[in-house]
Amino acid sequence: MFAENLGVFIFDMGVECSANGHDFLALRDLPDETLAMAGVQVQSTMPKITVAVDDVAAASLSSGDALTVDGQAATVRDVMSVDDGAFFHVTYST
Repeated sequence: MFAENLGVFIFDMGVECSANGHDFLALRDLPDETLAMAGVQVQSTMPKITVAVDDVAAASLSSGDALTVDGQAATVRDVMSVDDGAFFHVTYST
């Protein structure tokens, strides 16, 4: 895991988020995904944020939690570790 302050990696392009009384910055992404359903290709967008491990812990993020992303209310779907665990991808629904 990084020895540096992970917030530095998010500071320039991060959006303001909050959950469970904890405010933090995260990188917002809206990746498209193509799914095959009954032989039909369907395109879906799954919003997610990339959050430093310290903020995931401080906000106690878990599925079903209320979340605010850049002023928009949302609900956490999944919290998944990325690589060595320094960052997490948090998918959410609006």
